[in-house]
Amino acid sequence: MKCSSALRGWFSGILKRYDRVVVTGPSGCGKSTLADEVRVDDRPILRSDDFKKHDFETVPYEIIKAADAAGPSWLAEGVMLPRALRKGLDCDAVVYLDRPRREQLPGQVAQGKGMVWKVFREWRASAGAGIPVYFLPSNIDDD
Repeated sequence: MKCSSALRGWFSGILKRYDRVVVTGPSGCGKSTLADEVRVDDRPILRSDDFKKHDFETVPYEIIKAADAAGPSWLAEGVMLPRALRKGLDCDAVVYLDRPRREQLPGQVAQGKGMVWKVFREWRASAGAGIPVYFLPSNIDDD
């Protein structure tokens, strides 16, 4: 699956504006595709999937350690990022992709509504209140 030129342009503008960007949302919404296709510099990409070998409870802390080690500029993507944000991941902006780009399994739908969206909202209401959050504009064709 590829990103449209409008989607690439929208996201590259965010990457040019902020150094530490988190991309999150439910499974199948295009987080990895977006991170892979849109590069504005050589910042490292931190993928929450890379931390699956860790215990579920330690994953947020492992992501935070990786971000600290990555330096002043990075892109983090994955469904586990809301938990890392809630545990103290410091970022400059968040992109929340809320529209699946492919059909989801029932468990993925539940995960998106539960863990990802609920935890994201909790973070945003507390520690994330001052961090800009971007949702995919409805006028962008993401097919």
